[in-house]
Amino acid sequence: MVNPAWSVEALAAIYFDGSCFIQTYEVIGSPPNVAVPTHFAKVVLASRPASSSTPDVHEISTGAFVLPNAIIPDEAPLESFVTPGI
Repeated sequence: MVNPAWSVEALAAIYFDGSCFIQTYEVIGSPPNVAVPTHFAKVVLASRPASSSTPDVHEISTGAFVLPNAIIPDEAPLESFVTPGI
């Protein structure tokens, strides 16, 4: 699963112009009406049989990551994008 996300800095770019609240962020398209997220949140769910004698019982593992919407070097360790579990 992949979800768009915005950084705290992008969300904090909200101001009141006297009549309404305005938020600024990058948009693309023609006309420009598609918001560009600053980050992506990714959730991974994996399962495998707990043992060969109990193939219907599965061990489940999860991982959650927040990645910037930018070029990430191939050498970047995936662990640097892990989010803490709840």
